[in-house]
Amino acid sequence: LPPVFTGTGSSTAPGNQQETVENEDGSTTTTTTKPDGSTTETTKQTDGTVTEKNTDKSGVITETTTKPDNTVTEKVTQTDGSSTERTTTPDGVVGQKSTDAEGKVTSAEVVIPKEAEKQDVVTAPVEVPAAKTAEEAPEISVRTESTESKKVEIPVTEFGPGTVAIVVHEDGTEEVVRDCTIGENGVVLNVEGDVTLKIVDNTETFEDVEDANHWASNAVEFVAARELFNGTGENKFTPNGSMTRGMMVTVLYRLAYEPDAVEEGFADVKSDAYYSDAVAWAAENGVVNGYADNTFAPDDNVSREQLVTILHRYAQKKGYATKASGTLSGFADAQSVSSWASDAMSWAVELGLVNGTDASHISPAKSATRAEVATILMRFCEKVVK
Repeated sequence: LPPVFTGTGSSTAPGNQQETVENEDGSTTTTTTKPDGSTTETTKQTDGTVTEKNTDKSGVITETTTKPDNTVTEKVTQTDGSSTERTTTPDGVVGQKSTDAEGKVTSAEVVIPKEAEKQDVVTAPVEVPAAKTAEEAPEISVRTESTESKKVEIPVTEFGPGTVAIVVHEDGTEEVVRDCTIGENGVVLNVEGDVTLKIVDNTETFEDVEDANHWASNAVEFVAARELFNGTGENKFTPNGSMTRGMMVTVLYRLAYEPDAVEEGFADVKSDAYYSDAVAWAAENGVVNGYADNTFAPDDNVSREQLVTILHRYAQKKGYATKASGTLSGFADAQSVSSWASDAMSWAVELGLVNGTDASHISPAKSATRAEVATILMRFCEKVVK
């Protein structure tokens, strides 16, 4: 249906012409035309949102939208089609992005004031695309006034488990944020102080988990994109393969951003082994211990109870919450959980990091597969990492 004209040709000021129409969606638009050719269109939505669109005589358009919650967005579009859009939320969070004439985002900025500290997660009021490569991605400047780390969500146009944030350091080097997660609107990460980011689709596919129906496909995509896991060769992930102690400490070492560590000198860990630095770090920090005969047994498989114990120790080392009030009484094999793993298993079950292998068994001694570890690690990043 065509719009309904409720007023035509009225004059609000000498030389100005004004008309008001009622739109199909129930909103009304009032257009004021000045003698110099500039116009102002004011649209009032049924929910109380008001948009004022000013077009000056040169063709530059300034559009200001005020929502009922007092969120204000101002978009200025130049005659060549390039634009700058700035949104301010009621608690003072500001998001701004610039686009070129083709509509491609060229840069973005987010400012988070102290007033926003009370929010568990601050969602930036600006949306950016996930680029295919870091070279193509626009830089996003995030400034926080808080002295503490804050969870920030960067809304992304299209995203999935393989979408990641990349930090651009002052020296120009770039690094994947390995513990960033996926939220309702985009990528979530911990931010402290000022940081420059890029959002990239870092998805890596493996032919043995390529099927979207594979139960661990999202988790595999998540850990591979964050460079926590590598494939096993020939474009395969080997999801049902066992996770060894050497693999496990390497994954956590990467999650910790590979800090320096003192060589422990285990008899069965060669200095040129891919896991040697990770073993040294894990042993030095008490994340995984060696055996009495000065061996580490890097090729031994990790059981489910060993896995949660390792994660529990890592969480303690990082200062994350590790107390649990849950119980394992719902599992028929709860008594088979080793005493040294009981607290860690209760913690993991309570948080939903680990589920039973069926409705009534937790299977603590069962070897953990690579797919299981990928899934548990994704949950760990989502539920534990702060």
